[in-house]
Amino acid sequence: MDSKAPGGHLGRHRLVVIISLSIVSFLSAFDSTVFPPVLPTIAKDLHGNATDTFWVGTAYLLPCAALQPFLCALSDVYGRRFILLSSITLFAIGSVVGAVAQNMATILAGRTIQGIGGGGLIPLPMIVMTDIFPLRERPKYTAYIQLFSAIGIIIGPVMGGLFTQHAANHGGWRWVFYVNFPFCLIAFLALFFALRKMKVTRESYRHIDWLGSFFFTSSMVCFLMGLSWGGTLYKWDSYRTLLPLLLGAVGIVCTIIWECFGARWPFLPLSVLKSRASIAVYLSSLVQGISMFGILYYITFYLEVVQKLSPTKTGTEILALSATMVPSGLITAMLISKFGKYKWAQWKGWVVAALATGLLCLLDEKTKKGFWIGAMVLLGLGHGILFNSILFAAQAVVPAKNVAYAATLYTFFRTMGYAVGVVVGGTTLENVLADYLKDHGFPAEQAQDISSHIGPSEGLAVGTAQAEVIMEAYVHGLRGVFVALTCLAGLGLVTTFFVPQANMDQPLESEHHLELLRLDSNPPSPSIGDGRSESTVTLHSIQGKAENAVELHRVV
Repeated sequence: MDSKAPGGHLGRHRLVVIISLSIVSFLSAFDSTVFPPVLPTIAKDLHGNATDTFWVGTAYLLPCAALQPFLCALSDVYGRRFILLSSITLFAIGSVVGAVAQNMATILAGRTIQGIGGGGLIPLPMIVMTDIFPLRERPKYTAYIQLFSAIGIIIGPVMGGLFTQHAANHGGWRWVFYVNFPFCLIAFLALFFALRKMKVTRESYRHIDWLGSFFFTSSMVCFLMGLSWGGTLYKWDSYRTLLPLLLGAVGIVCTIIWECFGARWPFLPLSVLKSRASIAVYLSSLVQGISMFGILYYITFYLEVVQKLSPTKTGTEILALSATMVPSGLITAMLISKFGKYKWAQWKGWVVAALATGLLCLLDEKTKKGFWIGAMVLLGLGHGILFNSILFAAQAVVPAKNVAYAATLYTFFRTMGYAVGVVVGGTTLENVLADYLKDHGFPAEQAQDISSHIGPSEGLAVGTAQAEVIMEAYVHGLRGVFVALTCLAGLGLVTTFFVPQANMDQPLESEHHLELLRLDSNPPSPSIGDGRSESTVTLHSIQGKAENAVELHRVV
């Protein structure tokens, strides 16, 4: 089918869908980074402890990552519209719960509900784009969704700092929840009227692999819990860390065995993971998630602790990332679409990202502002190029019928990277910091206490001579983090050796393909006795004219 819109109305439908999906992607990304600046204020107001504040972030990321493959499978049966609207509703409900919370337990409940909604908000926009655009044209439209997600990640800490410092008399930290409501309402209404579900039969529900989905989701939650706890709440050799890691790993293996030999309707398309190219692409996605989130988190830490900038000023400085990330991402997407090549972008993106991350290793307390701004500009350039090149490599190296699953696995591994990035950085920072302090005369117990439990401001108040050593320790600890992230960027560059340049001139073969509806057309009735059922989604015009409607039709 020709993907070009016949007339202006179909173009407007797609524009409404793209804008709505961009808002959805912005929301899920924004909520993953807005909380770090406000956590101390939340803990103070609601009498929370260090464990509670740790869980505020983890409670969102755990379900957000673990549920993505399952919700993708559900969208094949219930339709994209139903899962998208349900995810937006859950996200809004979680925001309400968090906004009215009077204790930390309610905050955690709200964040968990938001995370469940986020599990649909992250992959579904990418999946819908695979339904309505052929691979060659997809980059120039999906770029807007990707970049809204990147903007959400970057401005999250900025808004968190603003809410903390300048909205103290008007709700303060609760604005991190209030701000979600208008975006949720706009996206819900737009998608409600733009995507119309027509019919799903009972036969379709039997195609859900409930057992495999349960095993995978619960195993991923266990594994990510252990990964998040290691080096933060508990030591890596503690049974509290090792037990969930072991249970999660065993559960994932059991899920794979079930999907290969027991499931009649597997929800995990393991065939997507059988090629070396696919594995390399998803590893690249994981590494980019670790790198992007780790840099964002620890460059913020550097600016506040070492350079002693306020949260608001720190957020303003970090906007330098978006100065090049947005235009470089858009230009890259246009070039990929025009020439049908993505491998060049992966090469260039990882080279620039690795060099820029390496520059961060030179940061110390005497570094001039121009240096870290320049490094962040280069980082934005590199990661802006990578966002789209990795996504479309993931879709190009699989058969056209599997592109929706490929897009889901891309977002799944990238979200996994977000969770791992903070853990890797935190463990590295703590170990390097403690070792440096012990090497400079601090007792082992005091060194461990400063690195594990005492915030930078308290640690630096121990005396003039010790303050200087502690500051140097933080600089060395952060340098260790940036060295580790530079090595990971090098690994990302290595993955490009194993990603071929596949043909992007593929026809649109989504089971949710687009067709024009005419006034005299009727949806075909399901065949009796052939085990087939039909699920239809319609893109309606804003004017509500049937002749301008677009049908997303699926035969199950």
